[in-house]
Amino acid sequence: MTIPTIYSKPLADAAGGAAAVESVARSVLPEAMRSEITLGDGAGTDPSNRLSPRAAVKLLRALEQELAIHGHGLFDILPVAGIDDGTLHDRLNAPEDVGRVVGKTGTYGDYGASALIGAIATSDRGIVYFAILNHGIAVPEARRRQDRFVHVLLQRLHSARWNYQPDGRPASHAPRF
Repeated sequence: MTIPTIYSKPLADAAGGAAAVESVARSVLPEAMRSEITLGDGAGTDPSNRLSPRAAVKLLRALEQELAIHGHGLFDILPVAGIDDGTLHDRLNAPEDVGRVVGKTGTYGDYGASALIGAIATSDRGIVYFAILNHGIAVPEARRRQDRFVHVLLQRLHSARWNYQPDGRPASHAPRF
């Protein structure tokens, strides 16, 4: 994920450091999947950082379960494609796609890593989760491929718009460290 080091390193440090964050993330996974998460730092810049697509989906589902306990959904904290400001505003924004994907992007470098992890509401299968993690492809091309793949999923899965209304209030801004 591309969160500037200035923000994410202190955030990981506030949670006990990269090792503590890795431990918490691993704790929500089945034992057999725990090695699929490796965090060398809290900023996404360490070459030893690793996350498998299936671990990413498990983490997204764990997040969704935790949010549900408190009466919230994924769209309360993650952007809805084509609607919310941010990295998904200008992606998956064709009229037939708008409002059908909630997710998180991640980018490292111009030719390094690009990720799109999210969920699609469907009318016949419930929520379908996905994770696309690209490495070694130019970021614009990786994003084009990700969007094309998700667009096909939206068409084939009888996707439905999320029951979501954007909150027009200004968002609070993260403190600068």
